[in-house]
Amino acid sequence: MEWTTIQPSVSAEAEFYEILNDFGNPLEIVREAISNAIDAKASRMDVTFAVEEIQGNSRSAVRFSDNGTGMAENIIQRDFLGLGHSTSRGDKTKIGEKGHGTKIFLRSERVSVRTQTENAAYESICDRPLAALSQKQLHSPQVRKIDPFREVTGTEIEVIGYNDNERSKFIQSITKDYILWFTKMGSFEREFGVDTLKDFQLRLKCLDADDYETIPFGHVFPQENSDINALFEQYGSGAASQYVRREVRKRVRLRNHPEVTFDIIISVEGDEVKRRYNPQLRERGRASTGTYRVLDRYGLRLCKDYIPIERVKTEFRRLVQD
Repeated sequence: MEWTTIQPSVSAEAEFYEILNDFGNPLEIVREAISNAIDAKASRMDVTFAVEEIQGNSRSAVRFSDNGTGMAENIIQRDFLGLGHSTSRGDKTKIGEKGHGTKIFLRSERVSVRTQTENAAYESICDRPLAALSQKQLHSPQVRKIDPFREVTGTEIEVIGYNDNERSKFIQSITKDYILWFTKMGSFEREFGVDTLKDFQLRLKCLDADDYETIPFGHVFPQENSDINALFEQYGSGAASQYVRREVRKRVRLRNHPEVTFDIIISVEGDEVKRRYNPQLRERGRASTGTYRVLDRYGLRLCKDYIPIERVKTEFRRLVQD
């Protein structure tokens, strides 16, 4: 008997639906938008959350605007609205590589894009993408060339009805905290002398904010204060709560895999110091305050592009040795 060659098939609609549901935190849409703007060489970005009346119903509206290089038509079709395509694949200078991140925009009732490159401008609209994918049908985005609509290059994205219109997390303090801990805006790369993005600025306006707040680039670290004698003299028994010491190590090698290098930053911070710069921490003994405990946020974390990705429950010594 002769062999029969099988052509593997893929259910595109099922893959789209599974990937867009892999995102657990609705604020991940902000992370993806920031990464895309930075990869497009933007120097500034606006993030806006609003609630608007659309056809007689209240709908959440999330908008992103940047001054990056914009998207050509093939980038809109393949990278932004397609699956698995990425012009950044293999480019270590880019944050996004897999072509999966922007699929979170499809968890919505409508996605609109206007983008302008140095050569042309385009508009794309995708109506009811989540509804289509939920019914095992592919979404049907449209794209067309339009007249230039701005003086500089850049991209504007509007997402209507995102996350089934649930918007309890879209308040200024929570979103800002997420941005400074889990997006490229909160990168700690400047501690290692990487200043490429030091002037990047993001303006944020959430549902409870009257105006935009400008967020500078970089994770917030408290000023070092490690003179223990001076601390005891000033604070007495509370000296440990005011202690801050930071250590930075570059190109550390794994013992069993010496070809692998990584950077480490260790920031030892007293409890009162943490609470001064982190208003989201819950007050001791008061569950109704803050949004998380010290143990929920601080600890050993693995990072990519200097962004915390995963919290590791292991001894640092064992991690390095392995």
